[in-house]
Amino acid sequence: MSDTNRLYIDGAWVTPHSGETVDVLNPTTEEVLATIPNADADDVDAAVEAAERALPAWAALGWEKRAEHVAKLLDYLEEHNDELVQTIAKELGCPVSIAQVMHVGLPVAEARSQIEFAKDVEWQREIGNTLVVKEPVGVVAAIAAWNFPMILTLRKMAPALLAGCTMVLKPSVDVSLFAFIVARAAEAAGVPAGVFNLVTGRGETTGEALITHPKVNMLSFTGSTAGGRRMAKVAAEDFKRIHLELGGKSAMVTLPDADVTAAVNATTYWTWLNTGQACSALTRIIVPREKLAEAEEAAKASAAAVVVGDPLSPQSTMGPLVSERQLQIVNGYIEKGLADGSKLVVDGRGVQAGTGYFLGPTVFSDVAPGSTIDQEEIFGPVLSITPYDTVEEAIEIANGTPYGLAAGVYGPEEQAFEVAAKLKAGQVQVNDGQFNPLAPFGGFKQSGIGRENGPGSIDEYLEVKAIQR
Repeated sequence: MSDTNRLYIDGAWVTPHSGETVDVLNPTTEEVLATIPNADADDVDAAVEAAERALPAWAALGWEKRAEHVAKLLDYLEEHNDELVQTIAKELGCPVSIAQVMHVGLPVAEARSQIEFAKDVEWQREIGNTLVVKEPVGVVAAIAAWNFPMILTLRKMAPALLAGCTMVLKPSVDVSLFAFIVARAAEAAGVPAGVFNLVTGRGETTGEALITHPKVNMLSFTGSTAGGRRMAKVAAEDFKRIHLELGGKSAMVTLPDADVTAAVNATTYWTWLNTGQACSALTRIIVPREKLAEAEEAAKASAAAVVVGDPLSPQSTMGPLVSERQLQIVNGYIEKGLADGSKLVVDGRGVQAGTGYFLGPTVFSDVAPGSTIDQEEIFGPVLSITPYDTVEEAIEIANGTPYGLAAGVYGPEEQAFEVAAKLKAGQVQVNDGQFNPLAPFGGFKQSGIGRENGPGSIDEYLEVKAIQR
């Protein structure tokens, strides 16, 4: 990509003030894919100032006209589908088959649904002698994690722009190249100068300058819980609006009368997806104690069916982890699982597919509630199996982490729905229930604040004003 040495600010590709750059690595080959600017405070200030200048006209344009620009932007992304798939496959290490559906097709479809939801926003209403109107929050700093880069970007970008906000996007330093295509899409769609701006760089430099900028009105962040705490602390200084989508430690509760093999397969679909790098992944399965051995065998079979290899090969179903650092983190958790006395059923360490940060599916059994790998988000292809004696105990184990992003229940539907009602999670899968991109997405507890997708997502970026007359 030829334009990755510049930033997109105020409707133009500009040479950054900072002369520093960051290498973006291919996690499969460990080679440098491209270098990107490590934007400094002056670069960030230029982007935020541009967004502030563009705000009044963009807000006054009306949602229908804003929707036309968003639709054209999405058209461009669809037209450049192949480029996006290849770019994300290379910089994230995601197999092309998954990149096509989950990393390009799905996010564009989700974003188009926001245009439809905009039609249902009650932009103004009369209550007695009061006119109640909804107005954009203002300038949004959008910071997206690396694991699902397009989804996490468009889940912020589409509702924010439809609401009338302007924005500055900072993608993860590990996975940034796709964002240059998104910026080109905004340019091609005729999005007015300053409405969308792109800055790239490290969190401690570019990110800090952006989130602490006094003219940023809202922080919309997807990332780790530690990162979310930093956002909340910064937002509290001048009471910026905040939206957080954070970590998870999601469990599948397998009921006594459930088909254990089916429950394991429904769980590991999410555990192995994206090499386990998904905040809402089901990474724990809680099974009746008498069916523990059956669950272990099913997990072994599921792991054996995974093809670890070059993400550009159509045969591969799992690529590498995103970085050497992430590989070290996941390997560290495997060591912690062993130290805690969990039973290692499948060891994915040492999987080699040439160079790269590869780790195969890994399965622990007899994992104790409260142990490290039961409580902490690993962000790799590691499954924990925990036995229970009563359904009440299973619910307690499922709810017994600081997180509440997702969960699942497998078993007879009536009982499964009863259990689902008791799980403290933002979304619950019952049996083989499919992910619904039109439904709200977000979590309880330390999994975040607010919701993305669904009919309420645009309201996350709106203020309410009551005008008396």
